[in-house]
Amino acid sequence: MPRPHPVTPSRPSALGHCAPCAIPPHILERIVRNGSDDQRSWALSTLVQDSSHRTIRVHNGQLRAAQRGAAPPRLSPDDGPRRTVGDATGAETLPGRTVRTEGDAAVDDVAVNEACDGLGATFTFYSEAFGRDSIDDEGMALLATVHYGDHYDNAF
Repeated sequence: MPRPHPVTPSRPSALGHCAPCAIPPHILERIVRNGSDDQRSWALSTLVQDSSHRTIRVHNGQLRAAQRGAAPPRLSPDDGPRRTVGDATGAETLPGRTVRTEGDAAVDDVAVNEACDGLGATFTFYSEAFGRDSIDDEGMALLATVHYGDHYDNAF
């Protein structure tokens, strides 16, 4: 299987011909139950890693909430997103080497540019749909890592 590189018309994903996307756990669970051997293997590997990342995210959120005595200065949604994209180069170390930050021009790696664009779309969605300043409504920087692991077929 040619993952974790981005899906292109000549490079189908393990799950079929689809655009790169975040796959919800309930969809991955169905793939584990109904997919081919390769699809089940990829989906199960992703679910295991996903569970770990979700647990860490909840834990870190609780720590931040407990430490909020001195909140960081709040940005206005008019300030725009603060995006950083890292490249894990197949390792499972976050955030990886920084390869693009806010205001940088597009790079040669399609996955990096798609991640940066996706972070921008996320920021815009939260701002326009909910009037929020980033996803936490406190100007949170938006971070993404591409080329994470060997069988990680999802986003976080």
